[in-house]
Amino acid sequence: MSQFIGKLKQMSHGAPQSMGFRKSGPSPQKPGLLLLSWLDGDTEAPADYASAADAGVLSIGEPSAAAAALDRMTGEAPGIPWGGWLTKARRGDIEQVAKAGDFVVFPADSAFSAMPQDGKAGRVLQVEASSDDGLLRAINALPVDAVLVTGEEGGDDFLTWRQLMVFQRFSNLVTKPLLATATPQATADELQALWQAGVRGVLVKAEPRQPAAELKKLRQIIDSLTFSPPPKHEVTLLPQTVAEPQVAEEEEEEEHLHTGH
Repeated sequence: MSQFIGKLKQMSHGAPQSMGFRKSGPSPQKPGLLLLSWLDGDTEAPADYASAADAGVLSIGEPSAAAAALDRMTGEAPGIPWGGWLTKARRGDIEQVAKAGDFVVFPADSAFSAMPQDGKAGRVLQVEASSDDGLLRAINALPVDAVLVTGEEGGDDFLTWRQLMVFQRFSNLVTKPLLATATPQATADELQALWQAGVRGVLVKAEPRQPAAELKKLRQIIDSLTFSPPPKHEVTLLPQTVAEPQVAEEEEEEEHLHTGH
């Protein structure tokens, strides 16, 4: 099983309290927001950017080189699971990335048959923010582990109300854990707002102009926060309006016509 997906599910809800009395042992895991370091294959010193993360995500530009690139990242930044993100996937691309990494992020228009069925790699479905409600509900029945919401960019370095609306809509309709992109300048209030809107993990892009210390600062902010346990998830269903039968009314009108009243 994917290490990242296991941790995502655990941190999304928190480890359950044990029954009975225990004299010693680790404390139950509290729910919390996961931090993913999002890197390109040519990022220098990836260990600096990944040291504060719960997982690493590598943008895959050339699938044929995915195995070597993920091996490099794993070797230079060990201790965390690594996955590949295919923004455009041809048949066969997903299989190569899934075999090389702990998990794979893939767009919704990828070939289903390209995904290995052995269940070893985690499956993160990339879904556009503009997807309609019917498609979002359909995700709940699909064999995917999490959903990455894309296509709704905010400001250069801040969270917008529109983004929160999009994430809340996804959370209302999708039962899978939600991931989203975020900036390294995210504040404590913004991270709390993302959690309340249903986001369980944030991907932060590592760029040359961005010092690695910013990700470490973001790690410190996340660790200092207390995330409330999420309520039991219930998919929001829109009420259906049932038309009232008009038979009785039509019969009454017909009777008036015949009687002349």
